[in-house]
Amino acid sequence: MFDTEDGNYLDSRPIHHSQHVINKKDGEVVIGLRLRIIPDFIMEFLSRSWSVKIVSPDSLRRRVCDILREALNRNDY
Repeated sequence: MFDTEDGNYLDSRPIHHSQHVINKKDGEVVIGLRLRIIPDFIMEFLSRSWSVKIVSPDSLRRRVCDILREALNRNDY
């Protein structure tokens, strides 16, 4: 799930060929993807951390949260 601005950008420039818009409403764009979760894909989501909310799978959401927590700790915040 992305905010409208980033969601509209991703609608015009998809992350992956399997990407499809599931829903657009209330300032959010929900997209679906069908792919293997590899480090490059995780990096793509991290680069959009200001607007993304990972709905599923839980393993991806946990991994991204762990990476962000590690970054905060590494930077003494």
